[in-house]
Amino acid sequence: MSIEEYIESGILEAYVLGHLTESEQAEVEKMAADHLEIKKALRELSDNIRVDAHFKSARPKEFVLKEVKSDITSSEKGKLLNEIGIKPKMRKILSPLQIAASVIILASIALNIILYFSWKNSNEQVTEYANIYQSLSNKYADAEAKLSSAEETIKHFHNHGLVKVAMNETTESPAVAVGTVFYNPQSNNLFIYIDNMPSPPQGHKYEIWAVKGEENVVSAGKVKASKGFHKLGSLDAEVKGFLITLEPEDNDTGVSKGGVQWQGFLN
Repeated sequence: MSIEEYIESGILEAYVLGHLTESEQAEVEKMAADHLEIKKALRELSDNIRVDAHFKSARPKEFVLKEVKSDITSSEKGKLLNEIGIKPKMRKILSPLQIAASVIILASIALNIILYFSWKNSNEQVTEYANIYQSLSNKYADAEAKLSSAEETIKHFHNHGLVKVAMNETTESPAVAVGTVFYNPQSNNLFIYIDNMPSPPQGHKYEIWAVKGEENVVSAGKVKASKGFHKLGSLDAEVKGFLITLEPEDNDTGVSKGGVQWQGFLN
């Protein structure tokens, strides 16, 4: 598949919208790291879905409803009472006028009620639109975070001082190739590419350790068995190699309790 066909396949849109699995995301990030055209297309796509967050505050204010109710319950009622409160000596002569005024006031109240319910429906629609925009805004923020992570990954792998450490099998490991550790001595950032790691037994996890000396190892975090690139974090000092051990799931002591499954050392 050519670069153009890859871009037009729709996988970049799926990546930006968060519809890919972790391994598929890692593959897109690797392609972006290897191909400038894909990286540029990924950034342009992310920019194109930017949503104006101005609509977050589009929800009508509560005082508008209070003013409408006040207009119905106070103003119009007061108007009606003033019309009815004519002096007794004029009542007989102005009775038809009073009836006409009452009809007008009642019609005005009815119109206000219709307008109120019309506003209420409009308010619900605005709220629905605001929720849609909020959802799109959240998706954009998530896509922007993923893009930032991808850029950080690309920067990590474009560093000339990057060290690759192949993780070799030991006597306790399954007969499979597990992958490669990518270590940046300048930033001390650490990534690992998992190629063919079996799932750990029930109740266990894989953990990677940075070897700083003969008896000095520091945990660099839990290792996922899924294929692809995984960021492990940063180290606070230079290292001589790495070990991957099989640990009990509840081991959070920072001290290894399991056997070494794979190991690799810097040349």
